[in-house]
Amino acid sequence: RRVLPLVDSYKHVGSYSTMYGSIAHDGVHKAGLVRTAAKPLRSKILSNPQITDVTRARAAQSLLFSMGLL
Repeated sequence: RRVLPLVDSYKHVGSYSTMYGSIAHDGVHKAGLVRTAAKPLRSKILSNPQITDVTRARAAQSLLFSMGLL
C-alpha cells in the first residue's frame, strides 16, 4: 500500500499554493518579506522629509528588486 503525503501549503518557484487554491497565504508571506526588507529604510529614507517621494519609491523598489521580491 502506498501513501501520498499531503501538506496545507506548497512553495513552488517562489509562490505558495494551498490545498484549496487560495492565494492568501502567498500574499501574507510576501507582505511579511516586504515589511522585513523595508525596515532598514524606514528611519533614514522613508520617513525623512528632506527626501522626495520619487526618491523614496526608487530606493524601496531597488531594495525589493535586489531581493527578488518584485
